[in-house]
Amino acid sequence: MSADKPSNWKSISITAAVTLLFVVASYFVWSEGNQLARKFAGGTVLADLRFLFGFLAVFLFLSLAQALMSRFLK
Repeated sequence: MSADKPSNWKSISITAAVTLLFVVASYFVWSEGNQLARKFAGGTVLADLRFLFGFLAVFLFLSLAQALMSRFLK
């Protein structure tokens, strides 16, 4: 039973580290998506949709990251 505890803590710490990495990367994708939308669509109605552009960028980033992880971590 004591042999399970180190591997359990190791699994939890790896999961926390990868989650933190994805949160930080998603933040940068979100902020860059909003800045690009403001830069290229300034003065138009699309500039008001910066939230959706950022949301779409984060969704695409996380989908790509999931696909890469599922392919390479088998």
